[in-house]
Amino acid sequence: MTKTKTKNVEVKEELLEKETIVEEIKEEQNDCKDSQVVPLIEITEEDCGEKSKSKKEKKSEDKKQEDSIVKDLSELAMLLNTTVQNLKDEFYFLQIRKIMSKLQKVIVRYDMTDLELEKFFYQAGNYGLGGVTVAPVYLNSCIKQNKKNISGKLNISSIIDFPFGESSLKGKISDVKESVKLGANSVAVAVPSMKLNKDKLKELKKECRKFCANAKRNAGIVLNASDINEENYVEAMKVLRKVKLSYIVLAFGDATIDEVKHKLAVLNKLGINKKLFVLANVDRVESVVEIFKLNVDSILTPYADDIGIDLLKRFNLIAK
Repeated sequence: MTKTKTKNVEVKEELLEKETIVEEIKEEQNDCKDSQVVPLIEITEEDCGEKSKSKKEKKSEDKKQEDSIVKDLSELAMLLNTTVQNLKDEFYFLQIRKIMSKLQKVIVRYDMTDLELEKFFYQAGNYGLGGVTVAPVYLNSCIKQNKKNISGKLNISSIIDFPFGESSLKGKISDVKESVKLGANSVAVAVPSMKLNKDKLKELKKECRKFCANAKRNAGIVLNASDINEENYVEAMKVLRKVKLSYIVLAFGDATIDEVKHKLAVLNKLGINKKLFVLANVDRVESVVEIFKLNVDSILTPYADDIGIDLLKRFNLIAK
């Protein structure tokens, strides 16, 4: 019995010793965790404090700048005997007109009524549209509407043989002459991309000279951008530099904004010494701004007037 008791006591002591060791290990682990966590918490708090301070400073600087602008506007309004709101509206109008002056509405569909044209010409003066490019069938109506337009005259361009440029040279020149006779300010003649091939460049050069001569030199050509071969484009530009074209229109149709930007970026690197116009179904002012960053002189879009109205509504210059 005594031996058994002694054994039991030894077992218990051994178990207690093991439990003690386990507890010590746990405490050490907790100590390690604590020692790791504390500095991390301290760093995070410092960072947060710095960020918070930085945000407050930025807000404070922005507020000071806003107060300064309001003060300057108030002083200018008093000097000009007007209101701050009027000054803001004039500023918005000015900036909107800067954008819109580089846009042209293109009208090539064949179901636009005279009433729609009248409404368009009346509205166009409100946002300073740069011009309108139309199929020859609309020229007569557009010239009449433009004469009646009291909000400002628009430049009117005739786009001939669009979109494929498949008519004969004789037919194109006849349309150029007729467009000028009706009162178009300029003409843009669609040319098939095959004309950019090396064996067709002399022919293209002669045709462009005839377009310019019959349009009193205020002429451009329209090329299908998606069909342009880069090597051919380089050679064609060397030839077209010697022709007194006013501009070249790259037609993109329904291409996405990313496709337009990519193609323009590539062609810009290859060089051009003419004004560059883009014809595309662009319907958002953000897309327009992105295209203008690529050294484009004008954008022709069916949605030019919609963009102008959208801008006026955004800044509460007309009722939404």
